[in-house]
Amino acid sequence: MARFWTLHHQVFEHVRSYNIRVMQLNFVWLVSIAFLPFAANLLNTEVEGDRVAHAL
Repeated sequence: MARFWTLHHQVFEHVRSYNIRVMQLNFVWLVSIAFLPFAANLLNTEVEGDRVAHAL
């Protein structure tokens, strides 16, 4: 997870301007990084045949 945050900062330190599309993609990236621990925990504690866990 720390590697994703570091990569995010490395990519965006070179950005000189942005538009709404870049902001939206950035938000999706950051949300996916924040979601990683939740998804990993959900898969780790899954019940056999839990479709919700596999979908997420």
